[in-house]
Amino acid sequence: QPQTPGAAVAPSPAPSASSSDVPNLPVNQPQTPGAAVVPSPTHSASSSDVLNLQDQPQCSTMTSNVEYPGNDLSDPRVAVSAEECCQLCAANYKCLAWSWLKSKIYCYLKGTHPRIQLTSVSNDDAISGLATQVGRSIPIVTRQPGQSLYCFSLMLPWGYEKGLLQNQYRRGASIFACDEYAIFSNKEILVSEGLKTQIVKSDLKCKMGGEFKTCLNTPIFMKVWDKLLALKRVQFHDWTVKVDPDAVFFPKRLRALLPRHAETAKGVYLNNCKLGMHGPLEVFSKNAVNAWADGRKA
Repeated sequence: QPQTPGAAVAPSPAPSASSSDVPNLPVNQPQTPGAAVVPSPTHSASSSDVLNLQDQPQCSTMTSNVEYPGNDLSDPRVAVSAEECCQLCAANYKCLAWSWLKSKIYCYLKGTHPRIQLTSVSNDDAISGLATQVGRSIPIVTRQPGQSLYCFSLMLPWGYEKGLLQNQYRRGASIFACDEYAIFSNKEILVSEGLKTQIVKSDLKCKMGGEFKTCLNTPIFMKVWDKLLALKRVQFHDWTVKVDPDAVFFPKRLRALLPRHAETAKGVYLNNCKLGMHGPLEVFSKNAVNAWADGRKA
């Protein structure tokens, strides 16, 4: 999929006018990809008429059963309908797209970071749309089967990991180049605008030991996986990827490898070392995650 944002629509030259003329304020136009922006017919109007036209958001273009994860501007807002969610987006100049969840009546407004494009995922509980105001747009991609990634990290509330994740967020790198991302910690921490940690029930402390004198953190990650499964976000993606904050990870390179690893009924995981899978980067197929969930219930 192309990784460059859509081309901006160049504004038309302003017509000559006297100081008494009505300001040339923009009128909302649909931003359907590939569609030309058609200028509105000129007509005589007062300044209040022009403002009234500008203030009316166009919410006719909505896509049912589709969600755009990530790039949240803030915590979700309550909206009783998709129409209201669209209007909330229209009223926020930073909003480029939106997703509304029916069951929670939550409205998620989408901005420019960390991803330069959003992924369309199938979700029967969602309705989504794009901002219709001129100059506000973001590309939407749909992954080929087997290519969608849900990526997450566990962040310690102390030390350097928060700074690493903030830098990755600014660059749209590591987990923030995945189709959906999440950060877990033992308390709610604002990592960046619109991005807070999900809380796991653990103090995140463990002993060192074992053959290689590493962190004995299996109980901690059992708690993380319990939270991950409870959120039920992994079900919308083909692969789930656990990434340490200080690991170097390129989702684009992983996607290039995935066609070699077809899904099976029992699931697939990718071995990252000839001595066995190492923890900094763990990759599981959807069926592998389901098998893990079934095992946790047993």
